[in-house]
Amino acid sequence: MVPVPAKQPWPSKFSNRVGADQIAFLQHDSYYKDLGGLPPTQHANINFDHPNALDTDLLIEHITHLRAGQPVEVPIYDFSTDRRNGPAPSRCCRGLWYWWRASLIFVEAALRQLFDIKIFVDTDSDIRFIRRLERDITERGRTDGVGHQTIPGHRPSDAP
Repeated sequence: MVPVPAKQPWPSKFSNRVGADQIAFLQHDSYYKDLGGLPPTQHANINFDHPNALDTDLLIEHITHLRAGQPVEVPIYDFSTDRRNGPAPSRCCRGLWYWWRASLIFVEAALRQLFDIKIFVDTDSDIRFIRRLERDITERGRTDGVGHQTIPGHRPSDAP
């Protein structure tokens, strides 16, 4: 298991070298908690840059299954509703390499222990903010409160 940052070109170069059929690319974003039980007005109060926003128990379960050669049903998260309500979970099968696109994957000790190789690429905070702003608007259709992550307590560096 190898967690990798989302914006780096080298995972695709590695994939080309070892064969795309040998690698499964997975995203930590698929494991955000379903907020369907909360009123939509409270969704803006959730800090999605904090580990508590993610379903770490499910992620650990899935990584354990993948390491044992068992397929898993990766959730599809709908960022416009903050729910897991995609048409169907995507199925991830056994592979030799798993690339995790994640920014908070190293926060949880139980997750760190599941990876054989760990690579962290540090990116300037201004670049991270610009990428997040662009992503939230273009990929996730968010317009309200998109910039609130700059408020203290809502930055990745504020996570424990």
